[in-house]
Amino acid sequence: MPKLDTLLLRVKDPGRQNAFYRRVFGMSEQGSERLGYGSRELAVRFLQGDEAYTPQRSDLFWKITISVPNIELAYDQLKAKGVTVAEPSQFRDVGYLAQAYDPEGFNVEIIEHWFKGHRPRSTADANLLGGGPHISLLTLRASDISTLQPEILEAGMKPLSVQPVEPYGFTLYFYAFTDEMPPQASARSHRKSHLGIPASLHSLRDSARGRIKL
Repeated sequence: MPKLDTLLLRVKDPGRQNAFYRRVFGMSEQGSERLGYGSRELAVRFLQGDEAYTPQRSDLFWKITISVPNIELAYDQLKAKGVTVAEPSQFRDVGYLAQAYDPEGFNVEIIEHWFKGHRPRSTADANLLGGGPHISLLTLRASDISTLQPEILEAGMKPLSVQPVEPYGFTLYFYAFTDEMPPQASARSHRKSHLGIPASLHSLRDSARGRIKL
């Protein structure tokens, strides 16, 4: 089955980024200077750039998301390592999540497999970030989803859910390379069902306010 293979990011100091993602997020070498959690998932590769990254709301790339079984554990682990990370919170019907940042300023979202208060009783492996991390989402920004969706579907990705995020002025569209069909239920249950699956997921933030060049 196809998958999203590699995210290439240009940074000022690839060595520092590689060390950070290994030490803090627990990623390992996946070949060809790529870091990740396994062959089934998206991997990240840092390339030498001319200057440090400065986030812009007009950027196409927004963030990667690391899913974990226990976000409070992940938060404590990241804080203990001196990482800039916000306290976990339930963000509407999107997820129980926290925002972290790497040394170059890239946003790395940490999200739990379940919504707040829905985590089943289990023992997490405290040696792993949040009890067992995987890269579950790559989020891009777009000003008009209709210009991108035909190419996404032609590539073989399936739509999983559509989630308006009001009053923030954007909508999230979730796609994945998967043989599984999303449940015939609300967008909330769709979201919960695919957060814990280490698949090749792709979300697009469509905003009428955005001015994105694609």
